[in-house]
Amino acid sequence: MQRRAVLGTSAAVLAALAGCSETSEESENGADDGDGADEGAHNGDEEELTLETFDYPEGVSEDGFDSDLASVQEAYLSEAGSVTVTREQTFEMGGHGADPSVETAEIEGDQALLSTEQGGTALEIWVDSMSEEDPVLLRSDDGSNVRYLASEHLHEIVDDADGIAALDAMVNAASFDAAELDDDDDTPVVVFESAELTDEESLRDLEHFDEYDAFDARATVSTDALVEYEYELEGAAGDQMAESTETITVEDVGETDLGEPEWLDEGLDDAVEMTIELTDDESAIALTMEGGETIPEGSFVHLHADRSLDGILDQDVSEGETLYLYGDGEELRTAVDEEPETDSTFDDQHFFVSVHLETGALAYEGEHMTFGAP
Repeated sequence: MQRRAVLGTSAAVLAALAGCSETSEESENGADDGDGADEGAHNGDEEELTLETFDYPEGVSEDGFDSDLASVQEAYLSEAGSVTVTREQTFEMGGHGADPSVETAEIEGDQALLSTEQGGTALEIWVDSMSEEDPVLLRSDDGSNVRYLASEHLHEIVDDADGIAALDAMVNAASFDAAELDDDDDTPVVVFESAELTDEESLRDLEHFDEYDAFDARATVSTDALVEYEYELEGAAGDQMAESTETITVEDVGETDLGEPEWLDEGLDDAVEMTIELTDDESAIALTMEGGETIPEGSFVHLHADRSLDGILDQDVSEGETLYLYGDGEELRTAVDEEPETDSTFDDQHFFVSVHLETGALAYEGEHMTFGAP
């Protein structure tokens, strides 16, 4: 508000000086008067950039952030058409921490490509919501084996890739104050710091701890929008101390040029497709492989239905074959193309199946819910 008032005053002064200049040009001393007016206008138009005079974007002021800032940021990125978002995360529990993870999301319109690495395995997720196939494909490469996975559950990961949900949680969890102005680069920015925790429940959208001990956050704002935000969260999970950090950087707004990955056709062909249903006597779950790369013997199978069961494939499963899953006490048994004779029953009409290779790569996951099931 203050900057707009100053600019308005400057405009009025310029208009008045322009009028005086035109009048004075008709006099003998007009040229000298005009030069003086121009010089005065030039000097008056120069304004020192401070926290007070900074041109804050919508949803931001020197006093902090509006509660709907995340929606404003989302609309800004959507209007820009494309963006690259990088998320760096660390997590530590009981004094032991995993390797930092870095996820890069290139987003353009209805397409997105996410790239990260976990435990030496390079992961890429591709989504194209306007495609007839509406593919959400995961490509995993551990250096010796490449697998593809098509799954509706990947939408949840992609939907959160732009960091908007994390921003919304931060803004609602604490109040923020403008701390410093950084005008060293061509693009001046203002750094905000969290001041007071206002809603501890919002922290659960960042990290689900049982207790929260400390929360610190910073956000960097340009005249257009937020360009970076980060937080550090300390608390307890069970009886162990835990710490989580994340830095989200927003770059190449309107300049990210995303094309289809070169592996897309291969991924569509090799991703495992299965139909899932209960057998007529409800003693086993039948998964018929409609297409995709063979799932090898030794793969790890997890079933979650009315109970959770784990087992190992004792033979390969290929296109056209049916994999049967059934319970044997607390263990999961498998059979291929031969419906088992078993007393096992599944009372739950809603179940979830995942298959991991021996390398840990996810080869398949699927969900089935009988119509009318809760």
